[in-house]
Amino acid sequence: MESRLLRVDLTTGELKSEVIPHSIFERWIGGSGINNWIMWEHFLTHDINCDPRGPDNIFVFGVGPLAGTGAGSGIKGRITFKSPCYNMFGDSAGGGKFPYMLRFTAFEYIAITGKSPKPVYLRICNNEVSLEDASHLWGKDTLQTHTMLREELGTYPSKVHTLSISQAGENQVGIASVVSDALRIHARCGGGAVMGSKNLKAIAVQGNG
Repeated sequence: MESRLLRVDLTTGELKSEVIPHSIFERWIGGSGINNWIMWEHFLTHDINCDPRGPDNIFVFGVGPLAGTGAGSGIKGRITFKSPCYNMFGDSAGGGKFPYMLRFTAFEYIAITGKSPKPVYLRICNNEVSLEDASHLWGKDTLQTHTMLREELGTYPSKVHTLSISQAGENQVGIASVVSDALRIHARCGGGAVMGSKNLKAIAVQGNG
């Protein structure tokens, strides 16, 4: 099986799919190891002293090797970024259904850079990817955002699972969290502020792969 990385440049709107070489998994296994490798590669070509709230920062989401395999409970996803709390490496794990739903699409990892000129959300539906207007979601909390996206996107090919930020993330509060399905929280290091700085309100996934 191939493991795919979705690269999203919010400044240009470019969406690009890449295959992660199997040799990388032999070395780093998956989950946080792959996230850290993606972040390391990014900062080889970008200023490591950049503003964590600036467009040169990267926001990575990835799943572990057991997500979506039926291997048991406790499967988590991980977000990785330069932290606005500490001005250095930051990451945070969170549970729920979003991680395995991502694996049911064509992708297992997402790397987001740049800054959108307006609020957007990233939609992934199996192998179809798009950036959608999120102006109607801006100012909403994560429960409202999750509920509205579920109503908006329907249940085919599956129910929608979301990763989103609240008003704290929109206002780039340094300790703002990222919330999965309005329930499970990536609470550490201020990932919500990074999403907010990029004008990225949410990621919505639907998959049946």
